[in-house]
Amino acid sequence: MHTLENDFLKIEVSKSGAELRSVYDKKLKKERMWSGNPDVWGRVSPVLFPIVGKVKDGYYTYEGNKYELSQHGFLRDQKFELKSSAKDRLIFKFSSDETTLKMYPFKHEVNIEYRLSESSVQVIWTVKNQDDGQMFYSIGAHPGFSLDENKDYEFIFPDESKSNRYRLSEGLLGSSEAVSLETMDVSMELFHEDAIIYDDVSSIVLRAKDDSESLKMNFKGFPYLGLWSVYDKDGKVPFVCIEPWHGIVDELSSNHDFTKKLGMRSLDSNMEETIEYEMVFNER
Repeated sequence: MHTLENDFLKIEVSKSGAELRSVYDKKLKKERMWSGNPDVWGRVSPVLFPIVGKVKDGYYTYEGNKYELSQHGFLRDQKFELKSSAKDRLIFKFSSDETTLKMYPFKHEVNIEYRLSESSVQVIWTVKNQDDGQMFYSIGAHPGFSLDENKDYEFIFPDESKSNRYRLSEGLLGSSEAVSLETMDVSMELFHEDAIIYDDVSSIVLRAKDDSESLKMNFKGFPYLGLWSVYDKDGKVPFVCIEPWHGIVDELSSNHDFTKKLGMRSLDSNMEETIEYEMVFNER
């Protein structure tokens, strides 16, 4: 594990997937990230690339060729190298190889940077196209935050009032409807249809109702937001994932064409793109 620490937070990042594994809140003297309990959900904060969600029937096509790709892509399971480090930041790098090119035929590099500033953790992705032609990709965050079983929580949307909500059908994108964004209690019932997906949201607050703790995530410019937890109708919500996405699961009507996939991004040869979001703990 690689560590950053200041007077407010201590974070730990693994080279496996360049995954943020821990945020220890010094003020509250508690861990804020999900534990990664494999009996419930074995991850903590995976980075989703080169797809978000899954492709219909487990495959996509590009230039007449068929490629199989598992849900959320392969980056979360890759070994990164530590590219550089400083007192307040860590930068990890992954480059495509023969194995990834069989699943995703674009030569690329992904840098994942973590910056620590007071009670804020900034996550910065830089995607580089190292191929000769245009590169298509999606990328998304999937951090899980631990909930105290003795507290009640709510989601607050501080910056928007309107959105579209998308519903999943058999794990694919089905219908959508215009909705008003209102404060929502965090309950198991929220997740009985799988993830809740909105568009055009730029921030969200997860707050304990007793006002003892809060988390604000800022992700301006991300076209989609997913909210998810494991569903157990008789259980208490142990964690919630707040997931800003540049990309989204395939539609039910998808024809498998990777270039036409909803939410797809593209980069010209030898170009790069930087995308970032921020987690602010106990903002007042």
